[in-house]
Amino acid sequence: MDEHRRSEPRPEHLDSLDRKILALLQSDGRLPNAEIARATGVSVPTVRKRIERLHETGVMQIVGLLDPAATGYPINVMIGVNVVAGDLREVARAFAALNRVCWVGYCTGRYNLLVEAVFRGSEELLEFLGGPLAPGGSILSTEVFTILGNEKFSYMWEVPEDPALERKA
Repeated sequence: MDEHRRSEPRPEHLDSLDRKILALLQSDGRLPNAEIARATGVSVPTVRKRIERLHETGVMQIVGLLDPAATGYPINVMIGVNVVAGDLREVARAFAALNRVCWVGYCTGRYNLLVEAVFRGSEELLEFLGGPLAPGGSILSTEVFTILGNEKFSYMWEVPEDPALERKA
């Protein structure tokens, strides 16, 4: 899904109405279009069209976020992975296909990949580390970081304004 989303065309910029709609949906993703229209001073069809465009262009996804610990998966880890040159995408796709893995990202620095995964217990984590993450073949090395707690867990951030683009609108 992420790969498909990246290949879709992106809007040239987000105007102030787009940013207002995004902020309202971030505070309550189930907010009715009529309430968004009232809050932004535009019509319901305008809101609906904007939301459709933001979704279709991959600017926004509409999802229900789960708390892994509340659903029986209290062990959350980030894993740094070093991969043989040339095998990076193949290894990343293999991790992305695994059920326990919730995020895979390419990165620079000490590792080629970062992988986030969740587990019901330490035995599941141990099996995972001895299976798909075991060094050998395309995987040169790994380092596991157990997340002990969160100071902040939020996907809410404000889209910065681009004053030059706002003047053109």
